[in-house]
Amino acid sequence: MFIILRNNCRLVRAASAQDTKDRLKAVSDEALERGAFGAPTFYVNKDTMVFGSDRFELIAHLLDEPYPGMYRSNIQ
Repeated sequence: MFIILRNNCRLVRAASAQDTKDRLKAVSDEALERGAFGAPTFYVNKDTMVFGSDRFELIAHLLDEPYPGMYRSNIQ
């Protein structure tokens, strides 16, 4: 339990740091400029926007990678 609390405190400190906030603002601004309208939004091969957590199979196809499915037991 102590380890979990210690890690949570570290996470809260990191999330509260100004450089973290600045980075979040920068990547959020970039996403909006590129046309993102929700989360999760992925950019594949620099310019193909893919939206939604149900699009991992499409992302794998765009990257010419096999898609093992959502369960790790399918990985060969």
